[in-house]
Amino acid sequence: MKKISICTRYTPLGASSRLRFYNYHPLLAEQGVSGKIFPLLGDRYLNGLYRGKRVRHLAAASLVKRLMQLPLLEKELLIEYELFPFLPVWFEELILRRRKYILSFDDAVWEKYRGTRLEGKFERLVSRACGVISANNSITDHLKPYNERIIKIPTAIDLEKYTSVPENRDEEFTIAWIGTPVTYQECLLPFSSMLQEASARFDFKLLVIASDKLQRIDGVNMEFVNWSSSAEAELLKRAHIGIMPLPENDFMRGKSAYKLIQYLASGLPCIASPVGENTVLLSQGEVGFAAGTVDEWISAIGKLKEDVLLRSRLGVNALELAGEYSIRKHAVRMADFIKECFNW
Repeated sequence: MKKISICTRYTPLGASSRLRFYNYHPLLAEQGVSGKIFPLLGDRYLNGLYRGKRVRHLAAASLVKRLMQLPLLEKELLIEYELFPFLPVWFEELILRRRKYILSFDDAVWEKYRGTRLEGKFERLVSRACGVISANNSITDHLKPYNERIIKIPTAIDLEKYTSVPENRDEEFTIAWIGTPVTYQECLLPFSSMLQEASARFDFKLLVIASDKLQRIDGVNMEFVNWSSSAEAELLKRAHIGIMPLPENDFMRGKSAYKLIQYLASGLPCIASPVGENTVLLSQGEVGFAAGTVDEWISAIGKLKEDVLLRSRLGVNALELAGEYSIRKHAVRMADFIKECFNW
C-alpha cells in the first residue's frame, strides 16, 4: 500500500472536495493508494459563506492550520488547487521544494487571480508538478501547455446511490436545479427573466435543491429545499427534467457539468447552456437540449413539458450515458495515474 497526503480546499461540506477527493478516498485505497485527507477550510467557513457572512478571519486562521499540518504530510501530495490560497507562489514553492505533488482542478480558479499580483501562480505550480488532474476539456486546454502529464477525470458519481432510489415524480411538472447558495446567486439568478417568461407561458414548479432560505424569483412557482448528501438522489427523482444554466464567461467555461451528470443518473432529460463541459456532455448522446437564448430555453421547456414520450426516451438515454461517469470506473484511472506520476 502506497501512502500519500491529500490536501483539500474544504471538508466534505464543500462540493469540490467531497466529489473529487472524499468520495474517491476509499476507492483509491482499494487500488493500493492510501492517503489521509487534510482539509484547509472548515465547516464554519463554508456555513458562513453560504449564509453570506464575512469569513475572512476564518480563512486567515485556516492558513495557520495548514502550516501546522505540514510536518504531518507525506512526501507525495495530491493537492486541490494550491496549498496556500492568496499567498505568493514563491512561498508555496518553498514549502513544496522537497516534495512531489499532483495538482487537481475542477474550476478555472486562475481567473480569480487575474489582474492581481498572484496572476500566473497556478501555471507556475502546474509546470513543476509531477502531474495534473483536470475535470474538463476547458481546464485541460489551459493547463496542458504548462505540463504534458495531464489526465481528464470528470467529476464522477456513485451510480448505486441513484439507482437504488425509486422514481417518485411529482404530479405537477417539476424542473430541478441543484447546487449551493453561492452557485444559485452566480448561475441561476442571472436567468431570472428567462424563468419568469417561461413561467408566464407554461405551468411548472422549479425545485431548488440548495437551501430553503434563498431569494425567490418573482412570478415563478418555486419550492426550496435544503440540500443533503443523503437526500439529493431522492429529491431529484421527484422532478421531470433538470436544468443547468451558466453565464458565458471565462470562469464559467471552466465549470464541470456535474449537475448534468446528476440528472443523467436520475433519468432526467436536461437543458443546459452551451458553455464549457455542458457542450461536451450534451454531444455524447441524445439526453436533452442546449439552450443559448431565451427563445431556445422556452422552446426546450415547452417540448419536454408537452411531450411525455420525448421525456421518456431522453430519460432512458440519460441513464445509459450515466455509466460513463461512474466513480468506480474513474477511481481506477486516478489510482493508475497517481502511481505513474510518483513512479510507484
